[in-house]
Parts: sequence; structure tokens; C-alpha cells
Amino acid sequence: MNDPQASDLPLHGVRVLDLSRYVSGPYCTRVMADQGAEVIKIEHPDGDPVRLWPPFPPGGEAPSLLYTYLNYDKELVRLDISTPAGRDRVLELARESDVVVENYRPGTLDGWGLGWDALHAANPKLVLTSISNFGQTGPYRDYKAWDIVEDALGGLAYIHGDPNRSPLTHGNPQAQYRAGVVATSATVAALLNVDDEGEHVDISIMEVIAATLRDTIPQYTFMGAVRRRGTGGGGAITRCQDGWVIPSAYGADFGLFANFLEAPELADEKFATGDGRQRNATELRETMQKVLTRWTTMGFFEGAQMWGFGVGAVISPLQNLDASQLKEREFFKEIEVRPGLTSPVPKGGVRI
Repeated sequence: MNDPQASDLPLHGVRVLDLSRYVSGPYCTRVMADQGAEVIKIEHPDGDPVRLWPPFPPGGEAPSLLYTYLNYDKELVRLDISTPAGRDRVLELARESDVVVENYRPGTLDGWGLGWDALHAANPKLVLTSISNFGQTGPYRDYKAWDIVEDALGGLAYIHGDPNRSPLTHGNPQAQYRAGVVATSATVAALLNVDDEGEHVDISIMEVIAATLRDTIPQYTFMGAVRRRGTGGGGAITRCQDGWVIPSAYGADFGLFANFLEAPELADEKFATGDGRQRNATELRETMQKVLTRWTTMGFFEGAQMWGFGVGAVISPLQNLDASQLKEREFFKEIEVRPGLTSPVPKGGVRI
């Protein structure tokens, strides 16, 4: 269960009944557990499907590393909630809980006698958080989807990538993780507002993605402009000697940036303004590529940051483990993935 200092954490004393599987719901309750909540994970006797998603610990045996990361420190209860006995046990646990989190297809829990009406009758003050692909209502309610579909329908893929190639999406299920984070904050907000009527929190993963696209809708509404995938100009991810960097210098003196790079060819007047760099984006990208072959990843990143430029470096998982910034902030914690075998995992990126 939670560590001995959990009593100092903001969600200490909150009991969460986790009926969810896969990623979005378990990540929501993972973050809540990190902040001190007691989480009881209800898992089908056959197991959460993520148990069988590689990679696995050395030896190749389940559960997977992802399952362990999402569910460590949770109390596990094996239960088939689709049966009358399972339903009765869930209702019993719900009476003693503050929150229930689920991510089944809309209507599934109702069919098992565990929908909002049944849970609310069991515990009128309960917060029920439901995470689904498209929400509990609407014409897409019953449609199936996974991360790449949610990124596409939410609008993220349309503006992501090179304009001359197919749209891109994330390599990992980031839509699921984003939904988990939003569900966590919405659940805590509901807890702060809860009264004798309880709260039902409805999280649509499609809407979570669409809500993070900044000004794409206002651009069209007020300007008639459809934002598309851009060339990136000088800010595109670019290869250097030993990896990849992001040579962005937004809001900075580009001539000074050229001086830092010791690249007089970038001090050309046509690159001096943002509009000029956009108009000459292809030439700028080709020139930047040649210049950066003289730089190493961290040499460029740390050197440019010392000059005050907001550049970036593409960091591998191994480099992340060794990153001085993350070490200083104690970002990783060791968890036991099986008896006698531990692994570092992220704490969640929240410090309170």
C-alpha cells in the first residue's frame, strides 16, 4: 500500500474503487495513489489485459512492466463484476468508498447493475468518474477506438507532422494518459464540490485531445484559416552529430543565435524575422541541418541555453534515467516488479 508518509499527502483518507482496465483509468488512479489515496483495484479473475502487454521483466513472465507501473501500491481484489455476486461485492465496497473510477464502454456497467443509479443509491455522496472514447452521450458513444483513433478524431494528427507527408501521432498511448490526468483533476474537483447528491464525472478522450489544440478553432472562427502541419522552419527537429535537437529560437534575436552557432550563413537578412524564416523555411531547414552537423546533442542544448535560447534535445529513456534535472528532483522511485527485482518508474511529475 502507500508509503509511511502518505498521511502527509493531499488525498490521504480518500478511498478509490478502481474498476478500470487498460491505461486511462489505471493511470488516473495511479496519480491519485501517488497523492495518498487508498486505491482498491477490482480485476477480473482472468486479469487486466495490460498484464500481457510486452515488455516483461527479465524472464518474460507476466505481469508486464506497464501493468506493474500503473498498478503498484494498489490493493488487488479479483472479482467478476458481471455476475450477481460480483455486483453485490462492488456495491458493498462502493458504500465504503469516496470515488469509483471506470472506463468500460458506456452502458456496460448499467447492464451489470452497476451504473450511476445503482452506485448512487448505494452511496449518495459517491463520485463516479467514467472515462470513455467519446463520452457517455452523443452519436459516437458506442463507437470503438484506440489511441491513434482518438488523436485523429480529436484533431491532433491533422496538425502534427510534415506537411508533405502523412499526419503523425504519438508513439505511446498519450491520449490515454492525458485522459487519465484530466480525469484525476476532474475527480478531485468533484470531491471538493460533493454534497449529498454525489457527482458523475464524464470524461471523453476525444474531447480531452480536442481541448488541447490551442487556437485551431478560433483561427478558423475569426480568420477563416485552417491550421495545417507546418514546415517548422528553424524549429523543426534536426539531426546533429550524435542525435537530434530542436533549434528553436522563438522570440530571440536570430542574428545572435547565428553568432552562437558560429554560422554566418544563418545571419542572412532573409532569416532575420519570423515571417522571413517561414517564407524561406525549406532553405533555412537545409542550412540549419548543415550547421548542426558540427554540434553534439548536449553541447548544442546546454550551450544554447547558457546563451538564453529556448532550444531542446531529443532525449532517450537511458538519458532520462541519468538526467541531472530529474535526479535532482527525485523524479524516479524504485518499485518491486517481482520478489527481489526492482525497477525505477516515474512518480508522476507532481510535487506538492
